[in-house]
Amino acid sequence: MAQLFYRQANYAEAERIVEQAISNFDKTTFFPETKIHAYGLRARLRKQRADLNGALTDLAEELRSVENLRPQIGGSEETRAGFFKRRAYDFDLMVSWQLEIGRIEKALEYAERGRARVLLDQLAVGKIDLRSGIPARGRSASRKTRVETHSDLHR
Repeated sequence: MAQLFYRQANYAEAERIVEQAISNFDKTTFFPETKIHAYGLRARLRKQRADLNGALTDLAEELRSVENLRPQIGGSEETRAGFFKRRAYDFDLMVSWQLEIGRIEKALEYAERGRARVLLDQLAVGKIDLRSGIPARGRSASRKTRVETHSDLHR
């Protein structure tokens, strides 16, 4: 319903409904994709009324939720890639908004995160294993280094 009011440029009513929806979604783990959509819509509503800080906060929450939910999406890699593809535009939007306020480093961070995820999804859908060209000995050394690094990071 909020989306309908947004499309009709009835922003006050759209924001009232989306505020209520987010309040409800934040109390439960049900309907995570709808919650993601609600945060994205509220970000756009806040940006429309010149609340850029609120818009950035909501868009960041949406993108964090997308990244967290993506591995839990059932089905094939193609299904997960499709889920992310529907939200890839929002990474570009975040880059644009960050650049608008001069946060070049943050803009680059979001650009890299979005592009990296798309690349990884394309590789997975194409069943391309980047490690296949590495000799077995090199792969085991690389795995050992990753395990040690992971261990060091979580101490």
